[in-house]
Amino acid sequence: MSLISNWSWTTRPSEGWYTGFAGAVAGITDGQVGKFGVDELNPWHSSSETTLANVGYPLNHKVEYSVPSSSKFKVEMFLRDSHQINWSNVDSNPEDSDGNFWTWNDGFELTADKSYALKWQWSNNTVWRAAWNQDKEVRVAQPIITDIDGDSVDDGYFLDEAEENKVRYVRIPYHHVDVDGNVYSDRWETNSDGENTLYRRNLGMDPLNPDEDGEVLTEVADYYVDQDTGTRYYWDFGDWRDEDGNTPEWNTQDMLYVPWGWENSANERVEVQFDWRNSYWVNEADIDADIPNFNNTLYQNGYYSSDLNSDDYTDLTGLCQFDGPLDNDSCTNMSAAGNEAGENYGFNDGDWEWSPIFKLSDFEENTDSNRWFLFASHGGGLNWTTDNLDIYSLSEQPDWFYHDWDNAIRQGEGWSQREWVRYEWTFVTDTNDTDNLDDDVTTATLNVFNSDDESILTLSKELFLDVREASWQFWADEEDAETKGFTLDLRLAEGNVQIDNIKVTDMSGEDDEVLLEETFDSGANIFNTASAAAETPAESLSKKAIRK
Repeated sequence: MSLISNWSWTTRPSEGWYTGFAGAVAGITDGQVGKFGVDELNPWHSSSETTLANVGYPLNHKVEYSVPSSSKFKVEMFLRDSHQINWSNVDSNPEDSDGNFWTWNDGFELTADKSYALKWQWSNNTVWRAAWNQDKEVRVAQPIITDIDGDSVDDGYFLDEAEENKVRYVRIPYHHVDVDGNVYSDRWETNSDGENTLYRRNLGMDPLNPDEDGEVLTEVADYYVDQDTGTRYYWDFGDWRDEDGNTPEWNTQDMLYVPWGWENSANERVEVQFDWRNSYWVNEADIDADIPNFNNTLYQNGYYSSDLNSDDYTDLTGLCQFDGPLDNDSCTNMSAAGNEAGENYGFNDGDWEWSPIFKLSDFEENTDSNRWFLFASHGGGLNWTTDNLDIYSLSEQPDWFYHDWDNAIRQGEGWSQREWVRYEWTFVTDTNDTDNLDDDVTTATLNVFNSDDESILTLSKELFLDVREASWQFWADEEDAETKGFTLDLRLAEGNVQIDNIKVTDMSGEDDEVLLEETFDSGANIFNTASAAAETPAESLSKKAIRK
C-alpha cells in the first residue's frame, strides 16, 4: 500500500511516445528507455514505425536495439525497397522467346531517293506562336546510311542517329512582305465593336527569328471624317453612319473621305503596300540552302525493331520501303524472320510476350509497405508474452515481390533468458570479388546478446534481391547511390513498448560510420519528433507494484 500512496501523476500519455524508466541492465540499457503506450482495449490498432536509414547496394550494414527478449509487444524489422514503380511512366515492350526486346517505332516519310527519313517534330516555342499565331512546324531529316563499317560495302539500311548529321527544316507560314523586305503575319480578331478585324504584325526581316513585339497594323475600312469634330462615319445599313447610327449633315459638315488602308496603334494612317508569300520550308541552320522535295515523298509504316547483333544499329532491311517482300508490286509488310525490323507483331514467328522496360526515371519514393526483401518479427502481441521469432524473405521469383511465407526461419518459444537483451542485425553482400552481380550473395544475420555480451541466439538467412522491378540496381551510377535502393525500417506494435539504444552502422568503409543512434534521453525520438511527455521513476515503480 505504501507504494500506491507514493503515486506521482505526470503528463505521461495513455497512448503514444514518452521517456520512461526500466531496470538497468549492464551493457544493454541504462534504465532510461523509450516507451510507447497503446490503447489497452485495442492494442492491435496501435503501432509506431520509422525508417532507421536509407542505404545502397552492396549492403554492409548493422542495426542494433535493446528490448526485453520476451514481451507482449511485437518488434518488426524490415529491409525494404526505397522506391517503387510509377507505372504511368513505364514503357512496355514485347519480348520474344529468345529474350530479345522489340521496340515500336512510328512510321515516317522518306525522300524519293530514300536518302533521308523525314520525321515531324513538335516544337513548344512560345515566341514563334506569339509572332506567327500558330505552332512551329519542324521536320527532321535523318540520313539513311548503308555502310556502317567504312568498308565501302552496303551492310543494309540504317538510320543515322548522330545528332550532328540530322537536318532541321522549319515551315515558314504564309505571310506578306513590304517593299523593304519586312515580313508580316496576320491575325483575325473581333474588336471592341464586335467586328471581325485583321491585324498585321511586322516580324522584321528574318522569318526564322520573328519579332513577337513588332508593330501591329490594323486594317480599316474606308470612311468619312468630320474634320472639325473628328467623328468617323462608316458605311453601314445603306448609308454612312457614326458609332451611334447618326448620318452626316453633308451641307454643314466639313467631310473628308479616307479610303481603305492601314493604321498603327496610335490610329495614324500608314501608307504601305504588301505582297503575298505562300508558305515554304527552309533549312533552320541555313535559310538559303537547298531543301528536299517535300511534295514527292514515300511513306514507311510503323514497325518493331531490335538490335539483335548489338552493334548499336538497327537494320531496316525487310521493311516495305527497304527491299521488303512484295505481292503484285504491293508491300506485304511481312519481314523475314531473321531481320531486325518488321511491321507486324511477332513477325519473326517467335512467341512474343509484353514485358516492362524499367529506367531510373520510372521510380518514385516508396509508399508500399509490402515491397520488402526481409521481414522479421519477434515478441508477442495481443497481450501474449512470448519470445517467438520469425524471419521471412522472398521467393526466387524475379517478376515481383513474392513473399515466401512457407520457408520462414522460426524460433519457437522458450529460447531466451527472458530479460533485456541486445538484438544485432547485419545485412552483408558478398561480391565474391567479381563485377558480376549474379555472383553476389546477400545474407541477413541476427545475433542476440545478453548482458555479458554473449550470443544466446544466431540465425542467418540468404536474401533474394533480384526482383526485376527492385530499384537498387538502377542507382549504381548515381552520385547518391549509397543512400538509394533500400530502407532499414523498424515497427513496434500490439502492446506497450519498451526499447532502448537503437543504432545503425555502415560497415562498408575502412572505418565504421554510425548513421543513427537513439538513446531515448529526451521526449523526442526517431519515432516521434515532437516533444513528448516523461514519466517519473516513482510512477514507473508504482505501476509495477499495481500490476503485481
